Amino acid sequence: MMTKDVCSDEAQQLILNEGCSIRFIEDFYPTSETVYSYPHFFHAWKKLRAFEMVDICDKCVFLDADIILLQNMDELFDLYDNISFAAVQTCTCNLKKISTFPESWKPENCPYTREQYSNNTTHDNSHANVIFNAGLFLFRPNLTIFQQMLEALNTWDLTEFKFAEQDFLNKFYHDTWTRIPFIYHGIKVFSKSHPHLWDLSKLKTIHYVNAKPWQKSDEGNVEYEIINRLWWEAYEWRSEKK
Repeated sequence: MMTKDVCSDEAQQLILNEGCSIRFIEDFYPTSETVYSYPHFFHAWKKLRAFEMVDICDKCVFLDADIILLQNMDELFDLYDNISFAAVQTCTCNLKKISTFPESWKPENCPYTREQYSNNTTHDNSHANVIFNAGLFLFRPNLTIFQQMLEALNTWDLTEFKFAEQDFLNKFYHDTWTRIPFIYHGIKVFSKSHPHLWDLSKLKTIHYVNAKPWQKSDEGNVEYEIINRLWWEAYEWRSEKK
């Protein structure tokens, strides 16, 4: 899923050569004066167009483009058969103390730190910081749902959504989303904030939030050398196959 201006024709052909399909979408930019936690979050609203894709299948797993798969996870489609939306509870430690993140994001408030996390699928929203990361989620494309989202975008105060579509989806599904084990969405900061939970042998994916492996000059990559190496190994493996 991409807009036509995202990458070159050559890059698109490489994607097609992998056996993937490309769905071109129109831009999607809600009107607001929101100051996002990161400026590029402005573009993440396009993700909501996935809910329009009713011709693909009745259930999909959305993955951000900066995620790599480590293991097959097709079982997600069977384990969560009767749900409308499922995602992984995120870490809200904010160890780097990023000033644009919510003030409540600190280790003592993180659900993982407070040992509220469990591997069951029952959503517990007893604390404000029990939220999901929208980099990976299981959902059902539905035009009625998409229309409801559009109506919400026209009535809600979008300036409160510092994380753009992630904050929006958390509010939209605030009491209905289903929590899935974090092994399905290995957000790289977990390796620092909750190392006792980080086990590469069990993780299904790694999400390279913030600094990307290919941004070699970014100082944010210094402490993630081993994790970044997995991305480069995957990249080099694909290159060798060609």
